[in-house]
Amino acid sequence: MNIPINRNFVTSLKQSSGSLKLTISDVKEIIKYIDDDSCKIIIMDKKSFIVFNEISSVEFIVLDYKKEIDLAFLNNKNNKIINVSKKNGNYVLFMYDEFFQGTNFLSRVKRFIAIAVPILTLNILGILYGNQQGVGDIFTGLLAAGSIFVAIFSLFITSHDYLTRRRLSLFESGQLSYYFSIDKYITQTGIYSIMLSVFGLIITSGYNSSAKLYSTNIDNIIVVVILNLTFIAVYIILRSMVEFYIIRPGKFMLSDLKTDSFENYRQNKDKK
Repeated sequence: MNIPINRNFVTSLKQSSGSLKLTISDVKEIIKYIDDDSCKIIIMDKKSFIVFNEISSVEFIVLDYKKEIDLAFLNNKNNKIINVSKKNGNYVLFMYDEFFQGTNFLSRVKRFIAIAVPILTLNILGILYGNQQGVGDIFTGLLAAGSIFVAIFSLFITSHDYLTRRRLSLFESGQLSYYFSIDKYITQTGIYSIMLSVFGLIITSGYNSSAKLYSTNIDNIIVVVILNLTFIAVYIILRSMVEFYIIRPGKFMLSDLKTDSFENYRQNKDKK
């Protein structure tokens, strides 16, 4: 900040509202001129936002924040630090979870089997019955599935129902940011499936024989690899539709209705 931070400046902040960009050193200066440094800190997308009790109408945006330890000087029992992006992860972790997610070893094994069996079945059928002509039809089908998914999912994330996730409890726990990151990774996977399908169709466009697809020919090996990657991508996006947008919202709805049901019970009991 170019404005010198002193008692008069901090006093003027108490009479104002809005947001103010500053550095960590500026924050340290501000707390010198307030009686109570109690505050709420929200960390979002590698940015830090602070609201002090004494200056509650002003939101401070910390420009040089990098990690939570930078705000350690504000870490006391009266302060609440909420990192809403802590569960975001990355695309590699997302793919890992698609294969091995689970609360224990057995559940992780079941998760892996659930995706390994369809892939294994695809390759066994390919070895037994697949030929170079038919693989183009498979890529066409996978391309259609990926394209339809991306189109429907785009409508979903712009619909009103998508906004029903907006709950303070989900936001403060980091779950809301996590779900948004999952939306991004699922969409990426759908786009990757489309691209891989197109590549597969280009490579197989010159196939005119009924020769077996699974052979030591380098072109066939490349096609088989692309075919498996495309199948995995399509399988993941279709399974994710069920897991993230049917099963989990259903659990949230049941939990909300349970809370409402108990609340109605308490109210009716008080009336008697």
